[in-house]
Amino acid sequence: VTFGYPEEENGAGTCTEREEGRCHITTCSNGNGDPGESEVPPTAGRISISGGSRPLSVGPNEDGSYSPIINSEEPLFEQGDRVTVLAPGDIVPEFWTTLDAPGPVLISSPSLPRSPNSLQVNTNQPLRFEWSGGSGEVEVLLTTPSTSVVCQYESISESGTVPVSALRALSGTGTYRVRSVARRELVIEGWQIGVIAETPAITNAVEASGSASFQ
Repeated sequence: VTFGYPEEENGAGTCTEREEGRCHITTCSNGNGDPGESEVPPTAGRISISGGSRPLSVGPNEDGSYSPIINSEEPLFEQGDRVTVLAPGDIVPEFWTTLDAPGPVLISSPSLPRSPNSLQVNTNQPLRFEWSGGSGEVEVLLTTPSTSVVCQYESISESGTVPVSALRALSGTGTYRVRSVARRELVIEGWQIGVIAETPAITNAVEASGSASFQ
């Protein structure tokens, strides 16, 4: 869950954003690839989640952030589950929404390395992903300390290509991650509220994520 101020400004550091095809590129001078944060992050109170394998709730941390809910022993939801997210409100007003839980995709190409090996990315060539199964959107996330590239594709397309024009924004070491997502974007009393349910993509029986080298 993410919240944006009605008139949001970047904090310490300056970020630029642009689109390249189906990819959104963010480059920040504060060295974290994300827009700067406010000193006191807004919250919406304790968030309740139902419709998955069991009811869940998560409250804000002392710094105002919400920790991701992760369960390594069993899936939090199955593909197609109708998940309801409800927040009582605080600085951010009360809201609720529903979304259909995404299913995982199986990556067939490229061949992704097992940890601790890094994915070697030639930024002078398009990076094509192919997959099967799943539902919702497929997101490819490529990051370095100063830049993030997030590319979105429909799962039914079974493939997606990160163009050279996006890859050239990346250099050095970073990370990669592929996931299926379902999302809702709300605007309530001027607040921009984003709700995402995600399922990691699978390759070689493990999650499709790890370190990357961009050259």
